Amino acid sequence: MQENNRALALIERNEVLSEIVTVEPEILVILKTAALYSGYANRWHMYTELKQRFLPLVGHYAQKPEIATSRHYEAMISAIDYLLPKESGGNLLSEVEE
Repeated sequence: MQENNRALALIERNEVLSEIVTVEPEILVILKTAALYSGYANRWHMYTELKQRFLPLVGHYAQKPEIATSRHYEAMISAIDYLLPKESGGNLLSEVEE
């Protein structure tokens, strides 16, 4: 359950994530899923799947205006990237940007 604790610890440390989970509790399941995932070979696939799951809930497509901002969207992208297991020592976003 150490992975589960990683998701909860991240939420506790991040004010924006805490706000998101308070407004939309279903996000907690998405973050825990990222933390529990262990398929290194399919990291990009899982990243994409989790992103698709949160898009209707957080960011510009969110039904709840208090979490329908780019700041909330970026917090979720960063959280998923942080929680998913790393492939080659770096994080997914830095590998895509290079």
